[in-house]
Amino acid sequence: DLHGLTSIEAENCVMDFLESSSAKGLYKVQIIHGKGNHSENSESVLKKVVKDCIEASPYAGMSGIPHRTDGGSGAVWVALKKKRHRS
Repeated sequence: DLHGLTSIEAENCVMDFLESSSAKGLYKVQIIHGKGNHSENSESVLKKVVKDCIEASPYAGMSGIPHRTDGGSGAVWVALKKKRHRS
């Protein structure tokens, strides 16, 4: 949950979260960024940060918006890429 974080804090948090979630062997995670109701611009600042982090992360695969009951447009789910085992 990124509510209350600055964009830099959120970026660090998301990148660390994706890496640690992958290291734990998780398959899918959810990130709550909020709907941006308090953002000065029309687009949520944290939503854009999360999108950029997902695109840049080597651990993130597909992503999407969860069902409304699970956060809707104020959150995003991320499927994590399978870890490759070294031979």
